[in-house]
Amino acid sequence: MANIPSSFTIPGTFVTIQGTGNVTTSGNNVILMAKSTSLTQGYGVTFDITSEINATYTPKAVTLNSAGTGYAVNDTIILNNTGTITVTKVDASGGISTFTSDLSTNPVLSDMAGTGITGSGGTGSGASFDITSNTLDSYKVSGVNVNNGGTGYHVGDSFTINGATVTVTAIGSAGNVSAINFVVTTQALDSDPAGTSISPSATSTISGPVNTLTYAESQTDIDQLFGSSSDISRMYARYRAVDIVLPVYVIVSESDSSTDITTCLNAIAEASFSFIFSPFNSSDAIKAFENFFSVRYGYASELYGIHVTSKTDTVSNLISYGSTVNSEYTTVVGFPVGSVDDDVVKAAAVGGVIAPSLASDPSLPIQLMELDVAASGAGFAIPDRLALFNAGIATTKEDSAGNVYLERSRTTYQTNADGVSDDTYQDTETLPQVTLVAETFRTGVNTKYFTNRMKLAQDSDNVIAGLNIATPSAIKATLISLYDNMVNDGLVTDADTFSKSVTVTIKTRGVVEVYAPVTLINQLRAIDININFSKN
Repeated sequence: MANIPSSFTIPGTFVTIQGTGNVTTSGNNVILMAKSTSLTQGYGVTFDITSEINATYTPKAVTLNSAGTGYAVNDTIILNNTGTITVTKVDASGGISTFTSDLSTNPVLSDMAGTGITGSGGTGSGASFDITSNTLDSYKVSGVNVNNGGTGYHVGDSFTINGATVTVTAIGSAGNVSAINFVVTTQALDSDPAGTSISPSATSTISGPVNTLTYAESQTDIDQLFGSSSDISRMYARYRAVDIVLPVYVIVSESDSSTDITTCLNAIAEASFSFIFSPFNSSDAIKAFENFFSVRYGYASELYGIHVTSKTDTVSNLISYGSTVNSEYTTVVGFPVGSVDDDVVKAAAVGGVIAPSLASDPSLPIQLMELDVAASGAGFAIPDRLALFNAGIATTKEDSAGNVYLERSRTTYQTNADGVSDDTYQDTETLPQVTLVAETFRTGVNTKYFTNRMKLAQDSDNVIAGLNIATPSAIKATLISLYDNMVNDGLVTDADTFSKSVTVTIKTRGVVEVYAPVTLINQLRAIDININFSKN
């Protein structure tokens, strides 16, 4: 996939992946990706509001208590909760003789009245004032309840009412507000805010962050960030209905254009993940994912991962579509028209079965797995599924009971760079298998030879044990041992061929080159039984 550069040697073990076929993960984190959903503003909500009376205060008058010294005409002195004092005349020592006052009219809960009160500001010091106050009966909101839930709202929407801000914490199936909390914004209202069936003076509709990778703590968190009816929230709900174990991150792009998808993918940067599931299935989108993954799989990057999406259409349209996509990194699962589920939740449902399977054992076949998808009632026939598979589309089937299955998974990869038919990366399982092999080699070799900061010598040198010296034969023995372990784990086969064919040579000063002929274990796809019968 990527050539090893001949300059700038980065310390460590680096694995490049190259495969051969018939010419005819990274923490197991899951990323759910969708486009930003424009949330419309709900309407019709009203509230019943209760209130209570507060004793509040406003300043009545300010008189001079102590003149101080060093003040100048036009000095301004600020008195807390009272207002400002402007000096209009001073005596020979700068003591305040006269002043004007600009008193606050906003009621406050604490009484500002007092004697000998000092303020801040002015060029002098020592001045103090006597303050008197007015006592008022003011109001504050003491309770808010939903009168009419309205429709079309989202968890996290907020409303402005007189003296408080109300936030939606739960909604019904029609987007009706069913639960709220409120925060009092002022405790000194001039008029009583209490009443029934009161409409908010303003509504703020939530919108989730774009191009920001976010850990999905819970459905509630995602609903509050993006809205419960948003594409990404619906994806998360459907995914978690199947898989409740693997860690999930979410991210939304500005739109489903390839440009915005690329921008969104670049925001993921070097985050560790094994799978991206999205409804993005256009040929331009598949190319954007291919460009993204080709960098992640590159030398010294080796972050890996795969992309899985879904596409609902007729057989003929899906076959035509298959000729426009060709990527080892993306699996497109085809669905027939007619289901009430859209490709947003279908992609998540597919992810819910693929991710746990590959995370537990990437060699297990992705086939005949029941999906949490509503049936179309018109599933693909066997000849159609064969044609779809040969066109690069993973197939689904439906049974008479209305169950939907991922029948046989595959990537869209069909031809190599020369345009020749090639099945090297046909199976969805292949890249997760070979990347686990790569990670096993890298981790094992790094642990033994780079954690301990080894020196390098030729096999012909007289190497003394205990001096942290590595040789090609020692590295080869380590690789063979690691391969044997992977055979025992059911990841690869043919240990004899590997041990006989693996080569380790010193390429340049300090750089060792390894040729590692790996044989991935196959998936059991079919058992053909031929019955030869006779009658006596």
